[in-house]
Amino acid sequence: MKLAGRSAVVTGAGTGIGEVYVRALAGEGASVAVADIDLPAAERVAAELREAGATAVALEVDVADEQRVDHAMRAAAGQLGGVDILVNNAGLYMDDYSGPCAALDRARWRRLLDVNLTGALNCAAAAQPLMRERGGGVIINQSSVGAYMGIASAYAVTKRALNALTVALAAELSVDGIRVNGIAPSSMESDTRPALRWWPEERRQDFFDQQLIKRAGHVNDLAGALIFLCSDDASFITAQTLLVDGGLARPM
Repeated sequence: MKLAGRSAVVTGAGTGIGEVYVRALAGEGASVAVADIDLPAAERVAAELREAGATAVALEVDVADEQRVDHAMRAAAGQLGGVDILVNNAGLYMDDYSGPCAALDRARWRRLLDVNLTGALNCAAAAQPLMRERGGGVIINQSSVGAYMGIASAYAVTKRALNALTVALAAELSVDGIRVNGIAPSSMESDTRPALRWWPEERRQDFFDQQLIKRAGHVNDLAGALIFLCSDDASFITAQTLLVDGGLARPM
């Protein structure tokens, strides 16, 4: 197991990709904190992981609330013996923030920034001293292919900014032995989340035609990327955001 003896905190882990991430980390031997604004959802995932033999705790946290983040991170360290890995997955999703920036109500704009950008900073800042105590650590920020596609939306703006934050934090935290990277997926399917399957066939085919790999991405593709970046296999990689998109975006 690549992550045996390490402790991980995953935000937004009560459902969706965050749940996939926390299960993948536990499957590689990590002790995990399932952190989510929806505590019952986090408790469900943590209980299922414990039933499977993993060490898992549930934490309630709104990543936009700095004090609650600090409290949750200390609680994770106390219950798991430390924090070695942080996955900043919590975020407000594209469908609700896909319109132009200027047309978005400013209260919703601020909330979007508070969660998608400042939330990652809050968690990283809270994890930094805990990782320093352990001699280093890994932070992964959940970005999006939308940051690379020239999409005119508030959501895409936050993900572009998150990529810049990844680079800044990698530089700032390197002195403590902390690597900071990101993962930028395109639309992903799972066994319970059909994603592109509800699209008309013509639209699906048009989407696949834009990719170099002619299939839908699966959440397991993201899990593999996460484990690699969190493991010692990626010990010389930092300040990078890895596109997991089948070749949809091809930045030069």
